[in-house]
Amino acid sequence: MKKTIFILAILMIISASAYGELALVLHLDYVVKDQDFIAVYGNGGMLPSVEVKLPTFIKGVQIYGQLGYFSRKGAIVTDEFETSARFTENFLSAGLVWSKYFNRTSIFMKGGPVFVRYQETAFDRTESSTALGFEGGIGATWDIFKNMFILLECDYVYANDFVEDFNVTVKTGGFKGGLGLGFKI
Repeated sequence: MKKTIFILAILMIISASAYGELALVLHLDYVVKDQDFIAVYGNGGMLPSVEVKLPTFIKGVQIYGQLGYFSRKGAIVTDEFETSARFTENFLSAGLVWSKYFNRTSIFMKGGPVFVRYQETAFDRTESSTALGFEGGIGATWDIFKNMFILLECDYVYANDFVEDFNVTVKTGGFKGGLGLGFKI
């Protein structure tokens, strides 16, 4: 997996040099989860991620790839027992971004497939699986310097997985919103 990401990053940089500038964005988003998640782990939490945007030959359209990590610790509590629990998600998404530029600002919409690998540990047992879904979002950027910008973004990630052993649907993703710091290379 690490080799694949490294090779894709190199290919993205090479293609960006052919079409214009590459943008690297460091995100810090807050993820909102559903009630089942909140019962064990509390509210959502911070989701750090890195995003690469590449220009295309179509004006205002970019290709993006994003990699993020989310983790929470919690506890399952009943009248009879209490046990610790841990949940992690790794997000890998890619898709298209449409942007409209106004002087030093822009607004954008983005969307594409998302691959989520999740793992949950509770009752001395670890379950992990993957889910494929969709990510869509809107946002805005403000140039603060020639090659640096601030990003404000709100996304929704939908990717569910059915776990047959427990006859339960694991809901990964959710709403996320946050800030980013971007660099044009």
